[in-house]
Amino acid sequence: MSIDQAHTSPKWRRSTFGRFARVFNGSDYTAVEVDSGGYPVYGSGGEFRRASDYLFEGESVLFGRKGTIDRPLYVNGRFWTVDTMFYTDIDTRTLLPRFAYYWATTLPYGEWATDTALPSMTSTAIKAAPIVVPPMVEQRAIADFLDRETAQIDAFIAKNEELIALLTERRTATIT
Repeated sequence: MSIDQAHTSPKWRRSTFGRFARVFNGSDYTAVEVDSGGYPVYGSGGEFRRASDYLFEGESVLFGRKGTIDRPLYVNGRFWTVDTMFYTDIDTRTLLPRFAYYWATTLPYGEWATDTALPSMTSTAIKAAPIVVPPMVEQRAIADFLDRETAQIDAFIAKNEELIALLTERRTATIT
């Protein structure tokens, strides 16, 4: 089924993201930071610290609020998000979080960023973002397909990075 057909299919629901998810602000983590153990603390670049407490438990899509706003993250489990991130509580009866993550990677963040020196995103913009939601079985099939494809691409990239490292080492050895 093409995207155009999906927009007209009675099985696929057109709505806004806010109909399926609540969006929350992250929080300052310094009072709960620990050196090891604990729970991951996420910023726009991914996990970067650990915390003795968590803000949310479950599957969630994280959105940058300030700075890097165009790189959503999918997380599952207990976690903390910094105050420059939003986290979501998705109604999993109607929207699969992994499907929501892949949808979030396609959003036109540049159009929504506020006109400040530091790009900013609002929870209002995220909640108002249009989304087309297929039945759960189709969401799962789409997310599973994208998981497989992106895993293959990631493995290819990792293999090429290894090759580049070996070639760089060989180059250095040759010059030496």
